[in-house]
Amino acid sequence: MSSNIDQIFAFLIILIIVTALGLMYKSWLEKKQGGKDTSSKREEILTNMLKKKEGDYQKRFGDKQLDELKSLLAKDFSLLVRGIPYRIDGVNEAMKWLQKAMEEASGQSIFDQKATLINQDAAIVTFNWLRGGSSGKTTHIWRYDDREGWELLHEHTSYNPSEK
Repeated sequence: MSSNIDQIFAFLIILIIVTALGLMYKSWLEKKQGGKDTSSKREEILTNMLKKKEGDYQKRFGDKQLDELKSLLAKDFSLLVRGIPYRIDGVNEAMKWLQKAMEEASGQSIFDQKATLINQDAAIVTFNWLRGGSSGKTTHIWRYDDREGWELLHEHTSYNPSEK
């Protein structure tokens, strides 16, 4: 009987040692990878990259830099705009509307901008705008690709009531 108790005791000692070594290895690995907040650091980096891309978009739009603006759009970009009864698909078709909007955008100001990561490869940016005698709201859907970075996938623009 004492032999069985000794075996159980030895098994428990081994189990405790293995568990302790596993916890020490986990702690070492987390320190080596930058701690538990590695994911939040990546999200912070992605958010900063997104804000820069959105800033680039706004600058190029305001400066009427059509070709440079086009470089920020995904190949499968789509656009919804009040007054147009259908979705505009494709970069080339969307550029026609964006060019027209740029011409109307003198002195555009952006406010209440909010960027939200959905996950590490998708984000939404919303903002209100004023330009000329018009005002409205826009939602941008951005997609992240490790090769391309952030690219604008979809834009939805609405004018405030009694405008346009």
